[in-house]
Amino acid sequence: MESLKTKRRKLHKVISFSLVAIMLSVAFFAIPLSANAAIYNEGLYQYRTISDNYAEIVGYKGDKETTTSVNIPDTIGGKTVTALGYDAFRDFIKIKKVTIPQSVIKIGYGVFHNCYSLEDVTIPVSVTEIGSFAFDDCINLKSIYLPSGLKTIGNFAFFDCKSLKSITIPDSVTMVDWAAFADCTALETVVIGNGVTDLTDQVFAGCSSLTNITLGTSLSEIPYMTFRECTSIKTITIPEPVNKIGFATFRNCTSLESISLPKTLKYIDYGAFENCNNLKTVNYSGNSFNNIEVEKNNDCLLKLNKGFKVSTAADENTYTEPAPLPSHSEIPESLKKVTITFKTTNINMFVDCKEKINYTVTNSSEKTTFTSSNKNVATVNSSGTIVAKKAGTATITLKNSGVTAKVKVTVKNPYLNVTKKTLRVKKTLTLKVNGAVGKVTFKSSNKKIADVNVTTGKITAKKAGKAVITASFNKRTLKCKITVKK
Repeated sequence: MESLKTKRRKLHKVISFSLVAIMLSVAFFAIPLSANAAIYNEGLYQYRTISDNYAEIVGYKGDKETTTSVNIPDTIGGKTVTALGYDAFRDFIKIKKVTIPQSVIKIGYGVFHNCYSLEDVTIPVSVTEIGSFAFDDCINLKSIYLPSGLKTIGNFAFFDCKSLKSITIPDSVTMVDWAAFADCTALETVVIGNGVTDLTDQVFAGCSSLTNITLGTSLSEIPYMTFRECTSIKTITIPEPVNKIGFATFRNCTSLESISLPKTLKYIDYGAFENCNNLKTVNYSGNSFNNIEVEKNNDCLLKLNKGFKVSTAADENTYTEPAPLPSHSEIPESLKKVTITFKTTNINMFVDCKEKINYTVTNSSEKTTFTSSNKNVATVNSSGTIVAKKAGTATITLKNSGVTAKVKVTVKNPYLNVTKKTLRVKKTLTLKVNGAVGKVTFKSSNKKIADVNVTTGKITAKKAGKAVITASFNKRTLKCKITVKK
């Protein structure tokens, strides 16, 4: 018979995942409440009135294929613009810069959804709410400043902003909704303000570059899958007053090595540390690890034998996977960023050697061109093959579809492993030429004193005296002075 605790857990999961399903349905199919309100036009903007004094911009009639910047007005129709409404600038795929006026309080649902080229936007200090999907799929947005008066961040608000490097959530924010920053694959640093009390599920799931995390001090729970598949995290500190780490919170955090737990922690849910196979260190500020109850599928944690209280009530069949994150929008071919990457950006060569540049171009069918900054040192042909001419350095520049990338080439002269040596009679030494191109032959100036094998370079000391061994290759020569003593 199931325990009361197990029944309660089942009910909790059913309710939770039902809410997720409802939320997804609303997010993708709901019609905004303003749909039946009168829509007015002024210039390229569409708006509706919120009251006698305030207006919400709900649309923009510019060309979605050519518009590159937008300066949103602070007044329209004689009213102050306080909100940007449902999908107002959605799918303006060429917009790079947006100026939002200080009058705006709310950035609503999907306002900049699929603005793939958006790079520069400043959210004014007046904004208190960023709605669901507001900046979803703004794949070129590298940074965003969240103002000190902001209170809520909606679900999927910055989903798939794959160029975003860091985010600081101010202390004024109390809630960060579901998957708000999920799949921001370039995100490296996250600071969660001390005012955040409600961090919902999967907020940073799939942020595979995330390494630096500062959690706020008002959190009571790290909910399920918050950091799922954040594969670069190595260490994290859970602050007080957190008392629960949720379902699969750190699942597949394969680089996680160290975690610090607060004395307030009481419960670690099913699979919270699933597949964290590199976890080596667990620190705890409390008196006994036995104060923390740990559910099943946390073997990476339990194998450390810290004395956790292992739950016997959990049954993996009572856990249902959460609804999947939505698929990413298909980016138009014309907007896919051309990139040139190398196996190495520093190539070391010897004079007369040849080497083909190992490079990859993505999102372009154009031909790559190559140029050398110093043809006396290194030349490069149309297929990317470098020929080293003389000692020195040169830069090879690759260009494709307006994108350039550079490789540094360092050329050195070939050299002998030994240039001067004293040998006793009957002793041997083998010479080698480093960096030689072609066949190398060796010759002694006096075979009676020091003989050398013409192909292997093995020297044999014959009698006291001096001789010079010459290595010849590709119209070049190198010499080694040999002194033989009895």
